[in-house]
Amino acid sequence: MSTRKNNDDPNNIEDGGHQITPVHDRMSQGDKIALSAIGAVFLVIALGLMLVAKWFLSTFFGMFQTIDDGLGFRTAFLIGTGISFATIILFAIVAGEGVVGELPTMIIGFFVMILFFTLSLAMVF
Repeated sequence: MSTRKNNDDPNNIEDGGHQITPVHDRMSQGDKIALSAIGAVFLVIALGLMLVAKWFLSTFFGMFQTIDDGLGFRTAFLIGTGISFATIILFAIVAGEGVVGELPTMIIGFFVMILFFTLSLAMVF
């Protein structure tokens, strides 16, 4: 006999003191591995198509030719640090309470954003 604890949540069902999860929430280990493998294959195919498109456009239409040296890593690092610092400050203000508990996550996020913005700016500009 299963009884509902809360009428608002249709997934919250107890059966003899045990929590029952809906069928769609359960995924077998084999399905998870297959889904990961399919995702990896699609990622490799997408990257390959982008490289082929870049080669095609640069060979036949002369696109992707550099005009100047661009920003460089030193300037991109300084700009990326400023953007990351401003973003982390914005996140801390919006988060309100709980900033101390989220400090390790924010520090890791800060360095990941510096890396992302530096590499993105150096490659794009």
